Amino acid sequence: MGAPLGEVGATEIDPDYGFGRHSYYRISGGNASIAVALADGLDIRLESEVLSMSQRAAGVVLSTTAGEHEADSVVMAVPLPILQRFDLDPAPSSVAPALHALRMGSAAKVAMATDGTPPLFRRQDSDIPAWYWTGLNRDGSTRKAVTGFAGSKAGAEALMKGPVTRLRQAMPEVDFHGAPATVDWGADPLAGGCYSVLGPGQRRLLDIFRHPWGRIVIAGEHSNGSGSIDGAIRSGRDAAAMVLDVLR
Repeated sequence: MGAPLGEVGATEIDPDYGFGRHSYYRISGGNASIAVALADGLDIRLESEVLSMSQRAAGVVLSTTAGEHEADSVVMAVPLPILQRFDLDPAPSSVAPALHALRMGSAAKVAMATDGTPPLFRRQDSDIPAWYWTGLNRDGSTRKAVTGFAGSKAGAEALMKGPVTRLRQAMPEVDFHGAPATVDWGADPLAGGCYSVLGPGQRRLLDIFRHPWGRIVIAGEHSNGSGSIDGAIRSGRDAAAMVLDVLR
């Protein structure tokens, strides 16, 4: 969950979090292909960071780096740390304590190509909270790459300090080539972490996302505490229903 287990509520580690008999899927072409497909035909404004929102009786005014926009209602589907520091007018003071009690976990990932086909394996790092694995292509063959993942701030920082060294220590029988691809979600100013972490007793705090904040509706996996893509999709459905209620 991107955090030391001592900071995670025991009730959050249930059969829905990877331990039950469920069907799991990977997205061919990467998870971003879902967003690209959904965006087809929409008016998407890139390179236009939203700085603040002002609610009016008849709508919401968005101030961005490219100017102002008006909307009847707004769905805020941004990572939790971005939401926590956002300038909302008027600010939802009634939800502020619960909102700022929630937080995101930290995680980093590294992947590096191999000269030949590596064996199919998964191994835990013996020094830091990280693990490494190889995976399958769509045709069932093993991908010529090794991937590593560290969940927690300490693990992510250690993995990013020496990703190539970590991979070679984890898989000394494999020859690597090229430069590694790395990502540290906690270091990304527009992410602030990987996914939300719920501590003991914190699930009740999610009630603040179950109704609109005036004409603003919140979406994202943090709104239902899922820490996963399917939770983000569910939050989008819930947000759509709330927007319809706002506009009635």
